[in-house]
Amino acid sequence: MCDLSDIFSVRSAAAEIIALHLPIVGLLNNAGIMQMRATKNALGWDMTFATNHLGPFALTEALVPHLPDGANVVFVASAVEDPERKPAKAVGFRGARYISAEASARGEWRPGGSKMPGADAYATSKQCNLATVMVFAREIPRLHFNAVEPGVNLTTGLGRRDANAFVGFLSKYIIPLLVPLLMPFMKFLSTPKRAARTIHGLWPFEPHNDRRRQRASRCRCIKCYSRRGCPDSMADDAQA
Repeated sequence: MCDLSDIFSVRSAAAEIIALHLPIVGLLNNAGIMQMRATKNALGWDMTFATNHLGPFALTEALVPHLPDGANVVFVASAVEDPERKPAKAVGFRGARYISAEASARGEWRPGGSKMPGADAYATSKQCNLATVMVFAREIPRLHFNAVEPGVNLTTGLGRRDANAFVGFLSKYIIPLLVPLLMPFMKFLSTPKRAARTIHGLWPFEPHNDRRRQRASRCRCIKCYSRRGCPDSMADDAQA
């Protein structure tokens, strides 16, 4: 077991995995939270930023030297980091509000963000993962790094734990019934099963499979919105 919000738990888990001396076919960083009421971990770091970004970053960094050439590393990203993404804006997101890695760890975000609790922390953590993938891909070409955005998934219960009773009821009983009906008209919506198929298109990666390699390359460009790049300061922080 590994608590991604706890850097010591992450390091311990990585050491235990390495000590098994078993082949690691790839790494999928999928865990994530969105808190409606911000909390801190034992080190005083913002819980959302620590769980969604710092923990996966540390785990990846620890395991990368032990991954075979051609292995795939996937980070699950989110389009809510893009301030111009219309569906994200419609539900209250205002994009990532990155200042610095230190400020993010403290739970401080650039002014002018979302009024929705937890939105700035979540969006910023996802943008930092995107920057991380770009830096890893540039610095470690022997491995395949991808960030995949599996669509807006309203049926996972993300943020439900901190929601009030009415929102919790809608999330648990009503929204799962509505999503399949709305999907033909709202293409950005997804379900856990559909998201899993999207992610499976990238992982596990088969180095000898040229068709899958081509599909992964296309997905990296489309899903990561790499045409926009990332803030230079963020890329520098990720590289450091």
